[in-house]
Amino acid sequence: MLKDPMFTSAEARGFMLDAQSDRSAASFPVTTVKNRRGQFQILDFTSFTKPGGYILRCGQVSSRPFAISDDLWYGTTHDLPAIE
Repeated sequence: MLKDPMFTSAEARGFMLDAQSDRSAASFPVTTVKNRRGQFQILDFTSFTKPGGYILRCGQVSSRPFAISDDLWYGTTHDLPAIE
């Protein structure tokens, strides 16, 4: 979730950027949610499943690079000992 006073409703789209080229890979609508903790913008990109490295950008806020992969957790869970 993003909470940024510089974000306005006129910027109602978020962008998925390729982490290496900085080119747009997709865009998604931003939903505003208000609750007892404040007002937040949600960028739902769960429909985007193309493997690769990406950055989310919405208004003037950008995420750190992250990966989308079918085997993202393979290296972390494959070597765990069995629990009996």
